[in-house]
Amino acid sequence: MLKYFFLLLLLPFCSCLLCAQQDAKACFLVDSSSFMIGDKIELNLVATVSGANSVAFPSLDTLFSKYRQIEVLNVGDTEIKTVNQSLTFEKTLLITIWEPGVFVIPSLTFSYVPENEPVTFFTDEISLFAIAPQITGDSLYVADIKGLMEEVPGLWDHLISFISHPLVILFLLLLLLIAGFFVFKYFMNNRKSERIFSPEQIALKRLENLRESNYLAENDFQSYHAKISFILRSYINGRFEIAALEQPLNRFIPLVEEHPLMKNDIFEELTVVLQHANLIKFAKASPLNIANEKAFAFCFELLNSIEDQLITET
Repeated sequence: MLKYFFLLLLLPFCSCLLCAQQDAKACFLVDSSSFMIGDKIELNLVATVSGANSVAFPSLDTLFSKYRQIEVLNVGDTEIKTVNQSLTFEKTLLITIWEPGVFVIPSLTFSYVPENEPVTFFTDEISLFAIAPQITGDSLYVADIKGLMEEVPGLWDHLISFISHPLVILFLLLLLLIAGFFVFKYFMNNRKSERIFSPEQIALKRLENLRESNYLAENDFQSYHAKISFILRSYINGRFEIAALEQPLNRFIPLVEEHPLMKNDIFEELTVVLQHANLIKFAKASPLNIANEKAFAFCFELLNSIEDQLITET
């Protein structure tokens, strides 16, 4: 009698549990259970509940962990739909199978909380069959391999074949060496021809060009004395190896004074000519004709003085 009493007490609890289970269900939806290997398979995981606004899906990370042949391509977002006062939660899995065989998808556990106590419900196991393509015909038959059609050599092929011959390569290398020798000789001759002219000869050539210019006739005294300053500074740079073109007068003129080829009287006149040239060039002073002629004549005096000393030393 006591046993039946306990059964009567458990009956309402069992009926509530059954009602809760009937209010929730989950399943896998798939178009077919058989697939070719490599095909994309859509698994729709659907859970339907009533009396709840959310459902806890199971973790899908280890769903196919024991099958290395199954690759999960994509896991979609959860879509929620309302059907007959119930909520349907759907998630789509895109997978593919790379080897033939039978693969069992285990039962998954879902849960939701209608009031205070969570309720769990499950999917059924499903089986997926992966099929390999069948080879038709006689697999032992081996067809003859036809020979490749020979391509007729063209002009470019003949040219490459000719150039790649060892004798031709040797001949081309010999021509390259000969051409390199003549280029080197031409370059050295040009350098020697540039060194033929001494600093004095270069200065004399520039003075002749200045004599033939029209600076004085046009009263362009600034350009005239700027040319004289350039000729003198270039000559000092070439003969004394003093950077007179890149420095102001007060920086390089003491070095000129100390040079053994420079005489005292010539040095004093050189200083005066260069100072006057700076004054005329920058202050735009108008010199007398005698000053123009004296500056020009001093250039020859300087060249003659240095040449005499060079001859004496030799």
